[in-house]
Amino acid sequence: SLLSKLTVKRYRGESISVDYVLRGLVALLGPLFGAFIIATYGFQVLFLLVCVLLLFSLIPLRKIQFPKQRNHFSFYNPLTTFDIISLFGNCVLNCLESIIWPLFIYVSLKDYLDLGWIISLALLFNSFFTFLVGKWSDHHKKRIFVKYGTFAITLFFILRIFVDSFYAFIVATIVSFLLTTLVDVPYYNLILNKVTKSHKSIHFLMWREVFLAFSKFIYMGVFYILFLSFGIFSLKLMIIIGALAGLLQLYILKN
Repeated sequence: SLLSKLTVKRYRGESISVDYVLRGLVALLGPLFGAFIIATYGFQVLFLLVCVLLLFSLIPLRKIQFPKQRNHFSFYNPLTTFDIISLFGNCVLNCLESIIWPLFIYVSLKDYLDLGWIISLALLFNSFFTFLVGKWSDHHKKRIFVKYGTFAITLFFILRIFVDSFYAFIVATIVSFLLTTLVDVPYYNLILNKVTKSHKSIHFLMWREVFLAFSKFIYMGVFYILFLSFGIFSLKLMIIIGALAGLLQLYILKN
């Protein structure tokens, strides 16, 4: 909601990309640093460190002046059926990229540091590309990016199940991050445009988070069931299922 209030529609794609780039640059060393901590000290130290960082992250929020907006609590849901279906597809693709794919890399290479290097290099390349996508999406039709980019992501994800070497994983992850950014920036731009048009913007964002959380619960629940039945092979099944389910995010174009 804050981003929708502070950005101008004409330059919203560029503003979103700057937000993505700043977060990406901060997170650039995260995977590599996290892999080093896991390999050296174990998961417990990493979880403790993350908890401390989360507490410190609350400090800057006290300095931000949020725009005042009167809203009365209600269960009114301004999202359409197409919005909900699209959010499910988008959430599945995000889970696939941020959870299933890193797990697939680790299971294939069995090295935390290799995983950290791959994700960090992909984030580095993606940081430069994100800003360009933001500019492009401001001057070109966002729906074209979302439409063709989503088809490309689906096809490429299915092809990735055949990747089996360190350098191939680097190339596959970089290309995947670039394709995801090519879709995510204009996709989020379309979402923010809907938020600004809605007379119940807070309700729109609230229900969006509810359905995103529910979508993640469904997808990861299916993964848990398949993992109990098929073990490691379930990762390939989830990549195929997730890639196909990601096509549902195209329903954002129905509105």
